[in-house]
Amino acid sequence: MNLLKRVYNILLKKYGFQGWWPLLDCNGTNPTKTGLIKGYHPKDYSYPGNNKQRFEICIGAILTQNTSWPQVEKALLNINQIDQALPDVLGAFIHVLADNKRILVLSELHAQFEALRADEENRICVRVSSFSPLDEMQQARLAERLSKRLKRAVTLDLTVDPALLGGAVICANDWVIDASVKGQLDKLGADLVGSLRG
Repeated sequence: MNLLKRVYNILLKKYGFQGWWPLLDCNGTNPTKTGLIKGYHPKDYSYPGNNKQRFEICIGAILTQNTSWPQVEKALLNINQIDQALPDVLGAFIHVLADNKRILVLSELHAQFEALRADEENRICVRVSSFSPLDEMQQARLAERLSKRLKRAVTLDLTVDPALLGGAVICANDWVIDASVKGQLDKLGADLVGSLRG
């Protein structure tokens, strides 16, 4: 018996049938020990029964990758309220995506929409990965210099990456400045290999 099947059997024995995936409109039970999640339907695999439930599963699966289930459930409840107020065209569009198993393109559509909106508002989000955190003064100076260079309002999206070994990498759309120690070492290594081959 392969490892995956053994793990499956251990989990099934410990937790039983879960009725995966929990749904907001399912008056189900909770087979978990925590008692936090409702909407399971153990041994009833007729779900999802409609487009709304399919859509909820798709969005829930995406959201739960980055947050806890109680937060996902709040987001789904909000989406459910908005869905009732959505214009017919937008609602139909979302359901067409769900029917054609293309719901994942929503994140790409959102990114494109935000890019178009940023262009219209003459602003840009610049991703900055630095070896150590930037203090408020460094952030302000960097935003001011980038704003002058890019000729638009700049919002900084800051992350810390110790793998850079020092310095920073700045990205704005297709424009990249790699002023990190790691980047310089990588370039030096590539140059050395190139000179040895040439």
